Amino acid sequence: MQAGRPDAAGERVRARLATDLGLTVDRVRVIDVYTIHAQLGPNDLTRVRDELFTDPIIQESRLDGALARDFDYLIEVGYLPGVTDNAGKSAAEGIGDVLGRTLTRHEAVYKSTQYVLNGALDPAKCDRIARGALANPL
Repeated sequence: MQAGRPDAAGERVRARLATDLGLTVDRVRVIDVYTIHAQLGPNDLTRVRDELFTDPIIQESRLDGALARDFDYLIEVGYLPGVTDNAGKSAAEGIGDVLGRTLTRHEAVYKSTQYVLNGALDPAKCDRIARGALANPL
């Protein structure tokens, strides 16, 4: 998602919340988060961000900083420990391809998704959104 551009994924979530849960949300933005647990220096991280994780035409990205801003609530959804994170595994392979080295067995990448919400919400509604539409507690 890039500032000032439409967020098609967010619009799909917003429509699903209305249809499936009967909840009206003014705006939803979706942010992909990749948490990298690996021995990478600042230059490697910048290179991976630029070459693997960001399409500069339509996306905005940050290293060690939040993209979420101007929101009422934020829900982040990721995999529980022990559950296969295929996107994280693919990202780790992509990092290896970009940098020309395979990540060690002690290094990993974890994928999560942030849902940035605006509207007349409260913690109970956000819990209902998280459990009813965004996350699988199993």
